[in-house]
Amino acid sequence: MAGTPHLQIKDLTVAIEDKQILKGLNLEIKGGEVHAIMGPNGTGKSTLASAIMGHPKYKVTGGSVTLNEEDVLEMEVDERA
Repeated sequence: MAGTPHLQIKDLTVAIEDKQILKGLNLEIKGGEVHAIMGPNGTGKSTLASAIMGHPKYKVTGGSVTLNEEDVLEMEVDERA
């Protein structure tokens, strides 16, 4: 359906100070769906959110994040919000 939001994360890897935190994360969320990301402390939930939002401490070392087929990782921080 045209115009329906679609977030896709493929093989995302993220590091903090040379320590890899996320290793090949895949996630797809289509418009109208509700997802909850849950898990114990230290499993990468906050790292995922911070990396998507462009926090400078978190370095995306591989993979892609697209929203409606636009590369989120190439957007400025204010555009991502």
